[in-house]
Amino acid sequence: RLAAEMERNSREDHLTALLNRRGLEHAIDQFENTDGPFVAMLIDLDGFKSVNDTYGHRTGDELLARIARRIEEEAPEGSTLARIGGDEFVLVFSSLRNSPSPSNLASNLISKLARPYPGVASVRIGASIGIYSAKNPGLTEMLLRADIALYTAKRRGRNEFCLFDAELDRELQRRQSIERDLHSAIKTRSLGPWFQPIVRLDTEAVIGFEGLLRWSHPIHGSISPPEIMTAARETGMLQLLTQAVFSECCAFIDALVKADCRDVRVTMNVSPRELEAGDIDEMVLNGLAAKDLPATMF
Repeated sequence: RLAAEMERNSREDHLTALLNRRGLEHAIDQFENTDGPFVAMLIDLDGFKSVNDTYGHRTGDELLARIARRIEEEAPEGSTLARIGGDEFVLVFSSLRNSPSPSNLASNLISKLARPYPGVASVRIGASIGIYSAKNPGLTEMLLRADIALYTAKRRGRNEFCLFDAELDRELQRRQSIERDLHSAIKTRSLGPWFQPIVRLDTEAVIGFEGLLRWSHPIHGSISPPEIMTAARETGMLQLLTQAVFSECCAFIDALVKADCRDVRVTMNVSPRELEAGDIDEMVLNGLAAKDLPATMF
């Protein structure tokens, strides 16, 4: 009896009395014998951070519980609702039952969640919703695709929803292909910096080179630096990518030194996430010293 109660508690989000992620996984496992298709809605609150900043975390926690009740009021009969993150909720239901269309339900939810909340009237809360429909439910697949739809909705502004469709599926396939091929591209050096000259306007003299990340994918063609960085971050290869680009910069500096061009500098772009991922300073200093390259050229 105690073990059963502990197991039940491990599946519950005690702040909202909804299921947590583990509880959601268990609930979706039970859907195997239920007729589909199923709809998953990933609901992300807009402006919620301002509540914690303005009124404190206790008020924020109380508001999350009230928001959960509002979602429950709109949820179709027999649906499953969970809180899986700070201000993220997931609603899953069978679309064969007498439930509203996903678009109508999303619109109703957005309108309901945007209404004022007594006690926190100075802060406007909204919601963005990503929607995915699947014949066979699987939490990882549903959340991945609903999250892509959610990201698209957020790009449109506050209080928007987006359904995962064929176009978004093509984007997902492209992203997964890029992520799969990234490691090989780094190792074979088919991905790397292209060195663009930096020229003084007054004398037209070349004073340096900027290493710009380039990758010509065999299927998708030119991949933009932001796409490359996102793929590296998602696959845990950000540090490997940074080291590979720096190694190419060192090789270019070495070629400049051998050509007796020591009065130029070589630069590479580093994102904040790269700075967080590893010790850039140590990599640069040790790398230049190991190859006996002048630090003044980088």
